[in-house]
Amino acid sequence: MIKVFTFLVLLLVISVLSACDIEESVPEGLRISTPNPPPTPTLAAGLPSPTADSEQPQRDQDSGDIQVTPTDLPTVGPSPVATDTPAPAARLGLGKASLLMEDYDSAADHLLNALQSDSLTEDEHMEALYGLGIAQRARGFDQAAVDAFSELLSSSASVSSGGVSNFQSEVVGQVRFVPTSYAYYNLARIYEERGDCEAAVQSYDKFLDVNPELGPYILPEQAACYVILGDPFSATQNYETAVTLPSLTGINTSLRLELARQYLSTDDYEGALEQYEKVGEQVSSEQELGRANYLIGSTHLALGSFDEGYDYYRKAVESYPNSFESYLALSALLEIGENVDDYDRGIVDYYADAYEPAIAALSRYLDGSNEHDEEAHLYLAWSYEGLGANDAAFGQIDAYIKASASEIITSTNSSPFNGSNALTGDPSRGWVERAKLQARSGNLVGAIEDYQNLLANYPTAVQAPLAAWWSAAYAERIGNYDQAIAGYRFLADNYPDHVDAAEALFRAGYLAWNQGYVAKAIEHWQLGAESYSSVPYGAASLIWLMRAAEDENSPILELAEDISGTDYYQFRVQHIAQEIPPFEFAEAVTLGVSSRERDKANDWVRQQLELTRNIDVASLDAELALDGRLVRGTKLWQLGRRLEAKRELEDLRLNHRNGLLASYQLSIYFQELGLYRSAILAALDVMRLSNVSVIDAPTFIGKLAYPDNYSDLVETEAQKYGFDPLLQFALIRQESLFESFAKSYAAAQGLSQVIPDTGVYIAERLNWPDYQNADLYKPYVGIAFGAYYLNQQLDAFDGDVAAALSAYNGGPGNAARWYEQAGHDIDLYREIVDFGETREYIDRIYEGHTIYRYLYGR
Repeated sequence: MIKVFTFLVLLLVISVLSACDIEESVPEGLRISTPNPPPTPTLAAGLPSPTADSEQPQRDQDSGDIQVTPTDLPTVGPSPVATDTPAPAARLGLGKASLLMEDYDSAADHLLNALQSDSLTEDEHMEALYGLGIAQRARGFDQAAVDAFSELLSSSASVSSGGVSNFQSEVVGQVRFVPTSYAYYNLARIYEERGDCEAAVQSYDKFLDVNPELGPYILPEQAACYVILGDPFSATQNYETAVTLPSLTGINTSLRLELARQYLSTDDYEGALEQYEKVGEQVSSEQELGRANYLIGSTHLALGSFDEGYDYYRKAVESYPNSFESYLALSALLEIGENVDDYDRGIVDYYADAYEPAIAALSRYLDGSNEHDEEAHLYLAWSYEGLGANDAAFGQIDAYIKASASEIITSTNSSPFNGSNALTGDPSRGWVERAKLQARSGNLVGAIEDYQNLLANYPTAVQAPLAAWWSAAYAERIGNYDQAIAGYRFLADNYPDHVDAAEALFRAGYLAWNQGYVAKAIEHWQLGAESYSSVPYGAASLIWLMRAAEDENSPILELAEDISGTDYYQFRVQHIAQEIPPFEFAEAVTLGVSSRERDKANDWVRQQLELTRNIDVASLDAELALDGRLVRGTKLWQLGRRLEAKRELEDLRLNHRNGLLASYQLSIYFQELGLYRSAILAALDVMRLSNVSVIDAPTFIGKLAYPDNYSDLVETEAQKYGFDPLLQFALIRQESLFESFAKSYAAAQGLSQVIPDTGVYIAERLNWPDYQNADLYKPYVGIAFGAYYLNQQLDAFDGDVAAALSAYNGGPGNAARWYEQAGHDIDLYREIVDFGETREYIDRIYEGHTIYRYLYGR
């Protein structure tokens, strides 16, 4: 098991994450167009109304000051940075801690002071030099960084017999951390940025001598230097070597595509064809396969193999219509007068947004024969919709419904809704598509009518429960509450096993309550609470049933005793029954992990797997320790190449996510490495595989899933503003899963997911020196800015946490609207919020805070 000290040494090597580094400086040949969806909701756009001054007063708390007690082992988060640290060794430790928080100015100050002393050991001296180089490079002082790295290499050579010294060499898994070789990597990057490619090439060589497994990442960067030096032959050789080295499939595919381009630049079509064919063997998605077939076909054409080339084009068109390269292949085939099936042609055109050619081709297809795939009507409808011709789109959907219904009448298959592919059309699907088009057109009344038509004609269809739900939901949206209540009850009565049945009863009760139909509301909630007591919306019905009950000794309250689970509604039932206020402060908070907690978790894992006590379940086993993804990922993380490291290590985690022991070991490893998001996900896998909740799992595993990372920073901010530190832990976990380099689809950034405009606003309010947008990715900035904004919203809403959280996520203006209607009533407030994402945000942080309070508080 990696010790905490080792963890600090490992993360010393994290390089600066500038604005461009967040996107990761991956060579063009290595870029992979794989979407990375955001893990959590983000801070909504829009600036809050400024308060009178930038100083935020602390709120008085009825619970008094929070007592924070450390356990016998330190937390994994960074240590506090003190100002009075005269001892050189202490300066070195503080410098390392500042690097972890990416406070590079403080790191440089501490490390420079430490280096002025003669009392550091040789290893400590070189460790300080390496950290100083990282800090100076992050600050933009490249020459100072070069001086530090060069002095390190000189010192290292003087204490070794020659070559690269292994000072502070430590084995992590099977990965040897050799910071002197990492100095060569950093020098190579600096030289390359300066345009000194000869020096960069030499430094890359020295780095690769010690770290050859990183060739797939480093060789392309060195190849770029060779190109600048006018040596394309060596650049090509680099790629030829890189594709032979072990790497992730996506990385190898990108390398082969780049190598093929290198070959094409020298008219080596045979070489390019070989690479494209290997790419075709590796990829699996429709878009990638269409692209591969197009590239293979194009290369055959360049070689003069026209029949083979056009065969590959036809394969792209017929088999992979969703690929843009298939559209290029179609265009090439049409240009030479090739006959292409109109159905295939129309679908390829549709996916390429070429709607007019799609309509022409699909119309010809439908007019050409009575034997056709009715799906063509839907593609025609969607193409017309793309042109804004919705009337024509409805006509095609109606034609699909009519044709599909006639097929049912003439078919010997008596049940067309059993998932069989025997029929080319499904009229119930047609009604769903018609209703969806009505909704997209803004006609919710029409959508309701179409869903009702489906229910009347095809009540056993797979889509019927969906139709029941949306007809009720749209009725609620347009204010037809009686129809909505009836619709929700229809769903629950006719499809009681459907996933939405419990929620339907709750919604029906809630709408009835708001309309003043008290008895009807209680009827729906009673049925929901009794029939679905084990699911969240059964608990939701019970909450409101308890609110409606006038008799405190009512048998209704006995139902609450059986409610368990970790969903928002389930926690609310438990808290109401125990008279625990929402988001209640813990009387005391004990952060960190104790050795006893670790031991108990280890014993529990052994028991789950029926292993003997002498088996070390916490350390990586041989298979994991020797896995190339772990080796490459760890070294990339140590170099500060976080996105690439995450890609490697996440691939490893996903490969083992159904193995309890591997997930447990990887969770510990990732936590101590600093890859917190993956550590959390691996811990959740452990609980999933063991079929236990975080409440029932060993505390140590719970803390892996709900960690107290960056605890010193969080405690400092919580004390400054007077709010619960466990609340901020829950917020950070929800926003980013403690991934400091996280960036959402809405451009929210860092641990607290602050959007750029809000970041500028907060920086102005805090008088933050030399603020840049990239600073949001630095832990000490992200946490400070998130705490300021959270505190501002708490002040704006009189300390109401649910309102403050909804302001943080959905904007202060929206929160004020909801707060005006519900005030401090969290149960009412949660239901009034009309942004689905914001409701879920409140839910998840309520759950997280409750779990943090269970794990760390009392």
